[in-house]
Amino acid sequence: LLGLRWRELAPLARLAWGLLLAYSLLNAALAGWPWLQARWLGPAQPATLSLVDAGRTLQWRGAPAEGDTERLRAQLAQAPAVRQVDLQGSGGSLPEALRLAALLRERRLDTRASGPCQGPCAALFLAGARRQLLPEAQLAWQRLGAPSLNPLLHTWGQHLQQSLWQGMGLSADFAQRALLTRAPRWWQAEETDLIAQGGLSQADYPLDLVLPEPSGAQPQEYLQALRSHRLWRLLDARLPGTLAQAQALLVQQHAGGDTAATQLALHQYALDRERHLLAGASVEMRDRFLDLQRERLQALNKNDADCRALLAGSAAVRRKLGAELARQESVWLEDAAVEPRPPAPSRHVVALDAEVLRKTWNRQGLGLLDRLAAANERQALDCAPAIRLIEEVRALQPAQRKPAQRRLFD
Repeated sequence: LLGLRWRELAPLARLAWGLLLAYSLLNAALAGWPWLQARWLGPAQPATLSLVDAGRTLQWRGAPAEGDTERLRAQLAQAPAVRQVDLQGSGGSLPEALRLAALLRERRLDTRASGPCQGPCAALFLAGARRQLLPEAQLAWQRLGAPSLNPLLHTWGQHLQQSLWQGMGLSADFAQRALLTRAPRWWQAEETDLIAQGGLSQADYPLDLVLPEPSGAQPQEYLQALRSHRLWRLLDARLPGTLAQAQALLVQQHAGGDTAATQLALHQYALDRERHLLAGASVEMRDRFLDLQRERLQALNKNDADCRALLAGSAAVRRKLGAELARQESVWLEDAAVEPRPPAPSRHVVALDAEVLRKTWNRQGLGLLDRLAAANERQALDCAPAIRLIEEVRALQPAQRKPAQRRLFD
């Protein structure tokens, strides 16, 4: 068709046949390397296993390699007290990681990531009966490349990998986003993403922790449980010493074995932290708190005893109000913990407050304000007057509302 004679076409044909043969041989070579799949995720360092927390935690450091499943099984047989596997590692054999994950599920062990945990290590993490992520952890996935130059095999490999990740418990959307990052780069999951799609264990109430079994629990285990919870970390950053005090409370309270009572005591301690946040909060943050407090009072459906207990700071009453109000409480605490600190009022402002309050409220009104901020149930207001007073405060102009807020919270 090109007007070429056969002798002129023969060299081109030979070149085409040569390229096709080279392509076929390269595909055959790639498919014939049995160690390639194990090294898709990069070079592997042999894993080391060690016991900490009085033998309750097994530290895994390194990448899964062939034979590690039996090595882990033997280690667990010699350490029956192990309840949790602490993970760090990158790369290694994905098939071996899946066998290790099956063993973790069989033993119903908890998992915790305390450093980089990438690729096969993430499969081990997701196999935990309960899963915790420390702030130093980096949980990441990598899109694998099929051992072929054929684009159809690449597409097939991605579908296979997505099915594999979904089989580990990840959502389809989560897996698809991870596949957008090409190797050798890692796709690191955000903590909020992991929480949303069930990758991290969450307690029933937003402030609660995933606590270790009380029998033989070590103080360090309680500290790690606190550090794996974003809200408690934020509270400690804003109010230093929070984690140390909460850890001491947990060690003392949980020794009796009553987990529900321990969570309640921890929540009650969080309300003490909330009062400190309110004392240094902005006007807008205090407005949001009053709005939330009004919603809580309305949800109590005119139960005056519960309203008084709520205003006096009862965690037990808050825990009866449902998931949505619990979520709003958690959001408010997080936002209050990270907002910039407003400047402290001067003596002139304090003196001006007294004058504004005298003109805005009579003596009875000031008494009601004090009862709205009461820490004693006998002094606290009933439902209806408390709701009405909050609405009156919220309706004030800023120049009058700020002094009223300072009377309530400073």
